[in-house]
Amino acid sequence: MRKLALLPILGIFLMNFTLFTAVNFTTNSRTFNPDEVFFEDDENDILFIDFAMIDEQVETIQLFKKKKVLFEDDCQLIPSNAIYELELSTYKKGKYLLELQTETQTIQKSIQIKKGS
Repeated sequence: MRKLALLPILGIFLMNFTLFTAVNFTTNSRTFNPDEVFFEDDENDILFIDFAMIDEQVETIQLFKKKKVLFEDDCQLIPSNAIYELELSTYKKGKYLLELQTETQTIQKSIQIKKGS
């Protein structure tokens, strides 16, 4: 369901985003530019998360739909400079909440999947 990759060049993944779009982006302590943290690949149904753009180690990632956890991953052993790939092709069309937990903050991103399984 998910893959982990270290990608040296991210510009190749910036394209027309028809699969899903960011609705909002919040964090407890820092303002992030979601364009620097999240990259969407609509052709392959993948959301890339650049851990290097977050000032702390990401401990867990969770994907929610209506407060139900659909996906959870322990990220403590993943390098802080990694590009995390979250494959969304198995999820149905609709609104989801992605939550990244660090030691001191929770980063949330609302996404809307426009096409689904």
